[in-house]
Amino acid sequence: MKKNKQTKNILIRYWNGEFSLAKTFWIVGVLIGSIVALPSVLIDDGTITASSDGVTVLIAIYTIFFNFFLVYVYIGMWRSSSKYIAQKKKIKRSSFWGYAVYFSVVMGFFSIFLNVVLALFV
Repeated sequence: MKKNKQTKNILIRYWNGEFSLAKTFWIVGVLIGSIVALPSVLIDDGTITASSDGVTVLIAIYTIFFNFFLVYVYIGMWRSSSKYIAQKKKIKRSSFWGYAVYFSVVMGFFSIFLNVVLALFV
C-alpha cells in the first residue's frame, strides 16, 4: 500500500510542478514521453484500415490515453517552468530555459489541437 501512496504523491507532485525543470523536461517529457509514444510510430492509416474492429478500438483507446498523458505532462512542465522562472527572477538570473519550455508546451498543445481538428474533419 505504501508504494501506491508514494506513486500517487509523485504524480501529484509532478502535476503541481514540484520537480526541477530539468527532471520535468528531460525525464518525464523526453524519456517517458518517448516510451509512451512508441506505439504511435506503428499506427498509420494502413494499420487502422487493415486491422480488426478490436484492434481499431485498442488504437482509439491508446490515442485518447496518449493525448490525456500529453496534457498531464504539459501541465506539469508548465508549472515547473513557472516555478523555475520565479526562482531565477528572484536571484536576478536568466530564466531563458523556463520560457523555452513554455514555448515547447504551447507548441505541444497546438499540435494536440491540430491533430484533433484534423481527425474530426479529414
